[in-house]
Amino acid sequence: MHRTLRALRQLALTAAIAVPACLPSMASAAPITYDVFLEGNGASVFAANVPGAGDGSGAWLGTLADAPFPAPDHPVSLLTRTNFSFNALLNLLSGDFEFTAADDFGSTITGLLSARFLSGSFDTGGQLGVDYDIRSGTGRFSGAAGSLISLVDITAAADGSFTEVATGRFTVPEPGSLALMAGALLVLGVLRRRRLR
Repeated sequence: MHRTLRALRQLALTAAIAVPACLPSMASAAPITYDVFLEGNGASVFAANVPGAGDGSGAWLGTLADAPFPAPDHPVSLLTRTNFSFNALLNLLSGDFEFTAADDFGSTITGLLSARFLSGSFDTGGQLGVDYDIRSGTGRFSGAAGSLISLVDITAAADGSFTEVATGRFTVPEPGSLALMAGALLVLGVLRRRRLR
């Protein structure tokens, strides 16, 4: 027991010296930046609240992956899911989205979307301009923030298929600094608990 307490004190002393020294480097650690140009396709569904009124809700499922050119620094391949409501008077879609990494399914990007028809409609098919506001993420996208803009070409409601082209930028905090920060907080938590006893 005495050896354990001595080891804990030694660890606490080391942490007290090391953590402040690490803070400047953690603060200056560069995030990983994804500059993306993505292409994809999928299927959409839309249900009007009242037939002919135009208002309603819907969703689309699809994929987005790096276009052949330009070559990306950080490759991205995503399964996409959106949920939205549509206000026909304002010609505005609003909702949320989740993009899941196609290679590990444990990394996601989430946020809010807004869109409007640049031409056409759900009934006739048309083109949507979409803004994706990236708010968070999990896995290798943990802490993601940024935005994408896209053009979605939807065929008529009977079919619902679409193609999408998206571009933009998002950043993810450097993983090493997150782990270091978590470790430092854990050590400080142990120290505080020991002091309270």
